[in-house]
Amino acid sequence: MEDRIPTSVLSIIKASQEKGEKLTTLTCRMTGEFKPFTEAIIFPGERKFQVRDITPVEDNNYLVKVKGIPFKNCIPFAVITPVNLKVRYNKKAYFIPSDYHSKDFYPGDYYITGGIFTGYRMFNKEKYSAKVKKVGSLYSVSFPFKSPLVPGGSYTFENNKGFSGEMVLIYPGDMSKKSENIVTSRIEKFRTRPTVKGIYSIILRTDNYVELPFFLEDESFDGSISMGYKRVMEREYLSVKNRIIKQSKASGGVLFNSVKKSCNVTPSFFHAVLDQLVEEKLVEVDGDYVISTCENREDFLSPLTKNSFLLIKEAGINGLSRRSIKDFGMINCFYEIKRMKLAKVLDDDLYYSLDAFNELLGKIFKSKVVGDDLSIQEIRESSGLSRRYIIALLNILEDDGVIERDEDDKRVIKVIP
Repeated sequence: MEDRIPTSVLSIIKASQEKGEKLTTLTCRMTGEFKPFTEAIIFPGERKFQVRDITPVEDNNYLVKVKGIPFKNCIPFAVITPVNLKVRYNKKAYFIPSDYHSKDFYPGDYYITGGIFTGYRMFNKEKYSAKVKKVGSLYSVSFPFKSPLVPGGSYTFENNKGFSGEMVLIYPGDMSKKSENIVTSRIEKFRTRPTVKGIYSIILRTDNYVELPFFLEDESFDGSISMGYKRVMEREYLSVKNRIIKQSKASGGVLFNSVKKSCNVTPSFFHAVLDQLVEEKLVEVDGDYVISTCENREDFLSPLTKNSFLLIKEAGINGLSRRSIKDFGMINCFYEIKRMKLAKVLDDDLYYSLDAFNELLGKIFKSKVVGDDLSIQEIRESSGLSRRYIIALLNILEDDGVIERDEDDKRVIKVIP
């Protein structure tokens, strides 16, 4: 693998949009190569959208048609990169100097250019100065505003004394003192400047998580698990995974922020693990809660919630109205049961055990076949439900694909449940 960042960047010169037109036309400069229908992201703004068409004009300028981005975000000198380049956007970053200039850098104010393409400067109007501090063998940089950052990218640092030198971005973002020490010790193990892969390896071992740009997606990293373009350290992944699964088995699930805080990892790492568990259907997220999907989740109900669930079961095919419950503590238990999907709920009020709900559907769909209409009157006659509950039931059946509306707005049965 080449030790370089393959850049694909558009820098906006001006933008226009005809009245009633859905596509925005940008006049841009291009570095590298951009192809139509590329999924892209714009800085500042961090909005994702699609590049629809690119037409060369003159002087390395291009007319670029984009969709899915507000016109107000298309400001001059904003930059566009492919989503899969995984450009970061932050006010803080850490660098190491090239070997040649390693003894020449001193803390202070520097003008910084480079990164995703040579000569880049945010807004490109004039040079801006950034605060540079020495942290062990690293240099921390505080930009005056958020900037696109590319790990492994080369940047030019200049000061007002005429000094100019090259730095390589090692870590995009802020770090704790502990993380600074970890990165410093890892950098010192390299005899020469680390390769681009080496830099992403340092980020991975510092945060236990990293998102790889497209040109590194096929690379393997010792001790890590691959999840598409993401890599997570296996030991830490298993630790966080087990913690999330264990806490999600609480009655009604666990609050998202509570389990996130208890894991004590970076937000990106936590979300990567949680997304994987959701994909594997080991947990699910319902609003502010993370909930186990294990088959025996009824066993994890609290004593009061078990009593509430017993009342729902005893109500059978008639269902149990939450509004009929006077015990406030028990009312909260009903919400736990709903989150855990142990009951079907109509209009956020009428609770059925899953067995009772299936029995109710059996009565409603008795003598029905696929292709028949299903009317409100028929449901009322077979179930005794009031109109507001029937409407809620029909919405559930429509969402589940049991019925659909035809061109005459009639509800037609697609599947017999």
